[in-house]
Amino acid sequence: MRFCMPDLNDAPDLDATVPVAGPTPSAGSTPRLTVNLPLPEDLAKLLPEGTYTVQSFLGQGGMGAVYRGTQVRLQRQVAIKIMCRDQGKDHGFEERFRREALALAQLNHPNIVNVIDYGEAGPDYLYIVMEYIDGSDLVGVIRSGQMTQETALKLLPQICDALQFAHDNGIVHRDIKPANIL
Repeated sequence: MRFCMPDLNDAPDLDATVPVAGPTPSAGSTPRLTVNLPLPEDLAKLLPEGTYTVQSFLGQGGMGAVYRGTQVRLQRQVAIKIMCRDQGKDHGFEERFRREALALAQLNHPNIVNVIDYGEAGPDYLYIVMEYIDGSDLVGVIRSGQMTQETALKLLPQICDALQFAHDNGIVHRDIKPANIL
């Protein structure tokens, strides 16, 4: 989801580390994913040839990891989210992923990130490509001390409007939290 946030110069701290592509975990930090994540240059090789380049790792959550990339033909920045195909041996996962990508691509709302593409990234991953939003998430705004009452009162209706729009179109987010609000 995207909203009109204050522009922050400092990117928020990631609260998780990357098992393969990132730094050694610090004391007390635990990666959310237990699978090895591809390095950006390796992910680019798994995507359909000539469609995307991958510049950097952005972060990870409980279901996947997100990378910054470029859609080659249109030369636009994108966010590429990958998820392990083997989500707990859930046989319906891939079909739900496909249906969700198609449904999300139909949403057209100023406060919802646009879905551009989806597919398979090699034998181990599924991917979804979304517009890239440059800036901080809500966690970063809160940590920066810039979350004033006035800012919160401006954001809340936008968040509610986006969620209502998604719900009206049969989409339930299921993971609303400050880190998922851009």
